[in-house]
Amino acid sequence: DEDPQQSMPGQGEKAEPKPSELAARWMPVGKAIKEQFDDTVGNPPKKRDWLLTDKEGEGVFPFGKCGILAAGGGTGKTAALCQLAVSVVLGVDWLGFKVPTTGKVILALGEEDLAEVWRRLNTIVNNLYRVRPASSEQIALDVKAIEENIIALPLAGCPVSFIGVDAKKQLETTKELDIFRKLLAEEKDVRLIILDPLSRFAGLETEKDNAAATRFVQAVESLATSSGAAVMVASHSSQASQQDGRPNVRGVTAILDGFRWVAALAKEGDYIRLEQLKTNYSAWFKPIYLEMPKKDNKVIPILVVPDQDAAKKAIEETEQEEKKRRPTKKKCECGGFLYEKDKFCNQCGKSLNSPVAAKQETNGAVDPFGDDE
Repeated sequence: DEDPQQSMPGQGEKAEPKPSELAARWMPVGKAIKEQFDDTVGNPPKKRDWLLTDKEGEGVFPFGKCGILAAGGGTGKTAALCQLAVSVVLGVDWLGFKVPTTGKVILALGEEDLAEVWRRLNTIVNNLYRVRPASSEQIALDVKAIEENIIALPLAGCPVSFIGVDAKKQLETTKELDIFRKLLAEEKDVRLIILDPLSRFAGLETEKDNAAATRFVQAVESLATSSGAAVMVASHSSQASQQDGRPNVRGVTAILDGFRWVAALAKEGDYIRLEQLKTNYSAWFKPIYLEMPKKDNKVIPILVVPDQDAAKKAIEETEQEEKKRRPTKKKCECGGFLYEKDKFCNQCGKSLNSPVAAKQETNGAVDPFGDDE
């Protein structure tokens, strides 16, 4: 029988070394600018192109860069990103921001199946015209544009990690990343790539290991640089963030350090606050309050921008009311604890007009402070 080892092509020959990205870029900056842009460092570079701008046209999130939208579970980040996909295809505003350039979107949803993608896009389309009336002909054109220009990847249950480990437990990029790059290169006019969530695409150790996180950032950057598209990655916030209401990005510092633009959604009263956590290329935007509208007393899973002054006032009133309901260290004569508003007792329910002298015994009252005076 023929020896399979002997029949392998190239056996015993030295493999051709892979081209070095570092070596390809090793040249004087003047030569690099001349080769890539046919220009000189003495001239101002081309103005940056923006995926998102504010109402005055100032840049918010640029093309060719990678960002994160972080949020706790159920806060609306997937809904927000699906809305962003539709906005980029149609050129309509997204959560108060302008979308000056339209094009294709790669919408990779690691936790959704196709039926759920359909539901989300249908909900967005059905509610788009509440604030943007259009004729039936225009609606049909918009639907066609969405169907043809959003490449939806419903990847629930599919292994799609971009970073893995080899037989020697060394970090490496995966065949899934290679396939993603190849398919992306075959598409034209891609303006936005959405990866939702980070945990499905980043690999098992990325949120715990800075080296793995850095490799993942590099993998995502390769998608942006090769296509010129903006890349937005959805990330979960930490458990501590969800408890104290201060948004952050779950995982090691290399994630936040590596991405060039980071924003987060966090619940605040009856609203959801969109807040910037990091930006390397644009001015910081002020927090924006969002809400999920209701129809027939049912919440519609999309985010809209309400009147900001009214939202701020409602949040302040809620905070004042909650403050009044916070327990004091003073006790009712029954042994329960008094709340600030009307000296309401948390045990017997009495509303007292004046504080009562503290007693030594609580008579079984639950201490909301966890200690006893």
